[in-house]
Amino acid sequence: MSDIAGSSGSRGNTGRGAGVALPFYELFQFGKFGKFSVEKDKQDLAVIATRAFQEGYDFRFGLATAVPMIIMDLSIRLIWALRRHFQYEKPFKECIPTSQHADLRVMLLLGNGTLCVIDGADAAIRSGGNFLAMFTRLNLIAWFRFVSLVLKEICIRLGIKEVLQKELEAFKRVNDAILLYLAELEKTDVEAYKREVESYTEYCSLIEKTSNEETLNMALILSFKQLEIEKAWDGDFDEFMNHRSNHLVFE
Repeated sequence: MSDIAGSSGSRGNTGRGAGVALPFYELFQFGKFGKFSVEKDKQDLAVIATRAFQEGYDFRFGLATAVPMIIMDLSIRLIWALRRHFQYEKPFKECIPTSQHADLRVMLLLGNGTLCVIDGADAAIRSGGNFLAMFTRLNLIAWFRFVSLVLKEICIRLGIKEVLQKELEAFKRVNDAILLYLAELEKTDVEAYKREVESYTEYCSLIEKTSNEETLNMALILSFKQLEIEKAWDGDFDEFMNHRSNHLVFE
């Protein structure tokens, strides 16, 4: 827990913080581009992200920055639900704030976008032109949420989400079927299965060695008897089939 919580004095102090990084924070290391001003130096995005973590932008600080975003999100959902129920007189079951409602998605998108604009403007003004200071003041959780909402809305508008959802549901059904099949396989008597396969292999080998129709017929009848398979006819096959009233019965 101490790794997640981080050092109480890591934020704003020099030296690497004791906390862990935010999820996917390592992806900033692919940002080997840009020349951003940090005091008198020019550094790329990857170096800026590393230095921000050293300044204390760890998991605990990220959770703290998520608080205003959560409050904003819940407030919009609550206001939307209350307005839908009292103003439009919708039943409560139709006032559940889910992503199926386009107007709610737009409200969340605008609310999160407004939060990001205010956050970016505040970070830019208070940083004094120092990009590292600006980066450490940015609410990365809110920006990530805003980008995800934009991409999600684009997918919905283009009809991509429905296709992906169907594919995911199909994969889930396949996974459930495989798990069910594996559960049935676990109940299988492996030793009995091996003996059965060996007997079938032996009979197949016997049939392959037959040289004419008579020996093939004898091999098949022998296999039927040893495998305890009921024949679909009685007596001699040729005599049985000569009578039109007879018919094969498979059990």
